Amino acid sequence: MEILKSIKCVICVGLFLSTNVSLAQNKPVRSEIDYKVKIPTDSIFEVEFSTDKMIHSLLVTVFDSRGYMVYMDCQYNFSGPYKKSIALQHPVRNGYYLKIANDAQIFEKKLSTE
Repeated sequence: MEILKSIKCVICVGLFLSTNVSLAQNKPVRSEIDYKVKIPTDSIFEVEFSTDKMIHSLLVTVFDSRGYMVYMDCQYNFSGPYKKSIALQHPVRNGYYLKIANDAQIFEKKLSTE
């Protein structure tokens, strides 16, 4: 089971990097998806959006201020509503960075817990 999780992680990172390369070569893409981020407490973030179009590879990541990945969710052939509540064990003062990458766009937002 751990081997499958490791393989999935490697595939997700590969998709993420290839998405970044292809987006860097094109003009910036306006976001067609309305991403909503709520911070109800110092240690919980809620990410919510919905899409009718099929997204072949969706990667949601959260990094701390030192650049360490503290959350990753990778979805394949995704469409419909997405709603995740992300609980962080050790909130940091300088906040977190949310990055959502899909087939054609990247959404980034700094999340402050102060």
